[in-house]
Amino acid sequence: MQKNGVITQEESKRITALRFILIVLVIFIHNNGSEVDNTAFSGAIRLLFSEILARTAVPLFFFISGYLLFIKPRPYKEVLKRKAKTLLLPYLLWNGLVLFLFWVGQTAPYVSAFFTDENNRIADYSLYQWVDAFLGLNYQGYPAAYQLWFIRDLILLTLLYPIGKKAVDWCPVITVTVLGVLWFMQWRLFFFSSEAALFFFLGAYAVKYEVKVSSFDHISIFDISLAYIGCVAVEWIQVIWDGEFMVLHKLGILLGCVFWLRISGKLAAPGKLYQGLAYLADFSFFVYAAHEPFLTMLRKVWSSLLPLQNTAGQLVQYFGLVLIAGGGALCAGILVRKLFPRIFGILTGGRSRTGVSGRLLPGRQSDKMKE
Repeated sequence: MQKNGVITQEESKRITALRFILIVLVIFIHNNGSEVDNTAFSGAIRLLFSEILARTAVPLFFFISGYLLFIKPRPYKEVLKRKAKTLLLPYLLWNGLVLFLFWVGQTAPYVSAFFTDENNRIADYSLYQWVDAFLGLNYQGYPAAYQLWFIRDLILLTLLYPIGKKAVDWCPVITVTVLGVLWFMQWRLFFFSSEAALFFFLGAYAVKYEVKVSSFDHISIFDISLAYIGCVAVEWIQVIWDGEFMVLHKLGILLGCVFWLRISGKLAAPGKLYQGLAYLADFSFFVYAAHEPFLTMLRKVWSSLLPLQNTAGQLVQYFGLVLIAGGGALCAGILVRKLFPRIFGILTGGRSRTGVSGRLLPGRQSDKMKE
């Protein structure tokens, strides 16, 4: 590992510029459950955004998280202490909040239909179900606030920090190769994902070999854009006509990561664009944690009140749900930070625009295409 690794101001700005954009892509992943397959075109658009374009967000978040952790080595006890604040506490609070809201919803007469599941009533939870709600021991690996599987996996990877550091130091090629095979085969490591481990330790690998965010700047934006768009287009056609092609899908994710890292320099250039992205970055964790179960409930309400079956109506629903869920969570975050800044700080693990401390975030794996 680098002996005196530091995050430069340019790298900090580039990572900050990506944070909210990647969260929006995560919301698209979670909106994959929208019923927009009644027409071929609306179904194809859902596949393009939720199953292809957005799938780069989660691996890139893991990569950046690993990069930020390993670039400045700290004593293991200090790492655990910091992550207890930035990861563990928000994880427990948001899971607890979701369970409380569902319990209230299941007992409220006028809205219980949107919360009730006869096989999953919180009031009847066993001890195992409570443990599962916080750890995600089920076959899908999701806790109560399912989007927080990313944080759960990040906590586990942090616990493995000393082992991971030695593995990347002593046998980096073997470590990355083994994890890469597991990721390609879509095998899980106990109850956390091989995708999490691969891209997290790729961040450590980048630190070891001094691969910075700006290291991709030698690649022409035109070339990487053409390669990424071409791969996406071919995969899209393949998925529509003949089902998923995993090699192409994985290649698209890798190209997507390089694409976003490459254009991050343009996004971080001085100007109003970066100022806006930097402001939104302050709320990225809050939006990530708060957009569900709001998105799911909103989808149920929309489908009940506006069951539009034509292409235009379905596309309005698909993009409208992302806009309303993301915008609603953002407005809630702005309000909470203004009225209760200390609570906002606790719920977001102390993340702010003053730096890129703390891990970044993400999304849920669809049942159709698990990473």
